[in-house]
Amino acid sequence: MGLPFWAQTVAGYEGAAYADSDWNVVTIGGQKLPGLGKVRCSPTYATDIQKPNGSDAAAVILRGYVPGPIEIEVLIWTPEHWDLLQAVMTKLWRKPNKSSPLDLPGGGKNASAVKSAKETAALKLGVQALQQAAVSIEHPGLGLYGISQVVVTGVSLPEEGPAPQSKIVRIKCVEYVPATTRKSQTRKTKGTKSLLSAPKVKQNVAERNSAAAAPSETDGGPKGPPVRGASGAD
Repeated sequence: MGLPFWAQTVAGYEGAAYADSDWNVVTIGGQKLPGLGKVRCSPTYATDIQKPNGSDAAAVILRGYVPGPIEIEVLIWTPEHWDLLQAVMTKLWRKPNKSSPLDLPGGGKNASAVKSAKETAALKLGVQALQQAAVSIEHPGLGLYGISQVVVTGVSLPEEGPAPQSKIVRIKCVEYVPATTRKSQTRKTKGTKSLLSAPKVKQNVAERNSAAAAPSETDGGPKGPPVRGASGAD
């Protein structure tokens, strides 16, 4: 049974279940939000500004993409809006579990090992829980930046809206970006040893590392500045 509507009489409440414009409709978890929907989000990159002392210039280093917070604002004003919103929220929001799957013994000789096991398990559990909690989201504004999945992190109580007898409900989300691992890049050295030991390569290396030979007479002698008093010198 749904929660009762906030007004004693519904006379005069009119409006379609969903907005006509796609810019006023937010679809989350495959469910359209009723009434009028708005989305606020500012995708950003983490930056590190390094400025040398005494210099006016600065280097801006990108430290990676930061999944930005997303706030969905839903404006409702009819009993139908209220019933539809309740049906969606029961799927998006649930009470946190009271028991923890990480209830392991915390004392004794293996306290440090248990602590490490808890941290490892918590990390794995957090990644799995995040993947399970991620839901799809659709809105033209988010589609502009390729944002298609979020994790719902908070909700607000129905607040007074801008119009008489209207309510606003806010849904707080964080963009879900799947964790990726980069394969370690190793330099291929296969065949390097045999290449350096080749006779021709060894000869070239030996010639480059040997002392420079003195110029011969047939080459015209060493080239340098003319000596005063010598033939042709001033």
